Amino acid sequence: DLISRHQLRYARSMKSFRSGPIKDGLETDAALQGAGGFRYEVSAEGVEVVKGGYAVNLTHLGFGVDSSFQNTSEFIGVILGLVAMVSMGVRNVDLELRGDSTAALSWAETEKFHGSNSTNAAMVFTLICIAFGFNIRNAIHKPGEQNWRADTLSRLEEKGMSMEEGMKSIGLEGVPIVRLEENSNAMTLLRCCNPLRAVGNEEEFNDFWDEIRGALVGLGADEQGPNEI
Repeated sequence: DLISRHQLRYARSMKSFRSGPIKDGLETDAALQGAGGFRYEVSAEGVEVVKGGYAVNLTHLGFGVDSSFQNTSEFIGVILGLVAMVSMGVRNVDLELRGDSTAALSWAETEKFHGSNSTNAAMVFTLICIAFGFNIRNAIHKPGEQNWRADTLSRLEEKGMSMEEGMKSIGLEGVPIVRLEENSNAMTLLRCCNPLRAVGNEEEFNDFWDEIRGALVGLGADEQGPNEI
């Protein structure tokens, strides 16, 4: 298929793989109608500090109530978390990822994606990791009841809550908010993740590729350099 034919164009460089302690993390969740989560840092003493939260309405992707899109929605939540980190100036880090979706966690950690619904999002994920030097080194499954903070942020629309109200309700009042819905490049990447977008021929693929690349450059990716895309 087109993804396989263009594999060399987006294969990760070995330079993107590092070792050492993990200090940066992302906790995420998503429903069919929304995604949310927060970025945290862990100090040398093991103290975890939340550095920023995000939430995005996904209703315009057209998933409706079709549960076959749930894993993809969860994976998109991870991707949006990476975009939020980029927006906060984070680059070239190993990451710990936490969430309640075993599929999304596995896809992000192993980069082995399953099902046609994941294909577009997999491209976006891989290119973000290349462009900004992200490496998911550790994925931690949190049962749903323990992932309640990210779950709350993923359901703000459903709960009729603002982002500020949502952050306050999970004990994160005053923590910076990343407003991805106001960032056109972030929203472009979100649209590119949509499995309902057709990428079935060379022209569609090239347009898809260029759209992702343009959004990444708009977010600050190097067009030429160690993490060029």
